[in-house]
Amino acid sequence: MGNLNAIHPFIDGNGRTQRQTLLLICHQYHFTIQINDYLSQKYWYRSAEQSHYYGDDMGFEEILRNIILET
Repeated sequence: MGNLNAIHPFIDGNGRTQRQTLLLICHQYHFTIQINDYLSQKYWYRSAEQSHYYGDDMGFEEILRNIILET
């Protein structure tokens, strides 16, 4: 998610692009995304900022661990 955020050419639409890509990947590998507090804009923006400015993807890793379920 962090790399996709960094290479997306426009500021507006990064989150939507990331989430759509995540949905496609999950669908391909038979995972389900559970909508919960970890998918909130607050957590997503903070994780994007950490990743972009500090190269720290731990925020995105936490989000993914908490929203992806095996089906």
